[in-house]
Amino acid sequence: MLTVVVSAVDPNGDGVANVTIVFTTSPISGSTLFQGGFNPTQPRTSAMGLATSVFSINQTFCNQMCSPSSDPNAPFMGHCGIQITAKDVSGAFVSPGVPVTSSIP
Repeated sequence: MLTVVVSAVDPNGDGVANVTIVFTTSPISGSTLFQGGFNPTQPRTSAMGLATSVFSINQTFCNQMCSPSSDPNAPFMGHCGIQITAKDVSGAFVSPGVPVTSSIP
């Protein structure tokens, strides 16, 4: 599981409440995309402008593709990753992507 926290701020740097956040995922070049989902799927920011969601990785997929017990001939040699991006529900404001990776040791 990955806990993802984002902030929505106004031009003065003050937190903005009640902004619906949408998380998107994309692959990282040279890695297998982690499979999973966010809970909640579209959190709202708090009075301080913070929104939190948990990305749960599909454990079966991870065990087969991205763990020491997986096949050493797995795609990308067991290197898995995901890039997470947050945006407001309108799509007008988008965060830079944050990469998360894991490899078979």
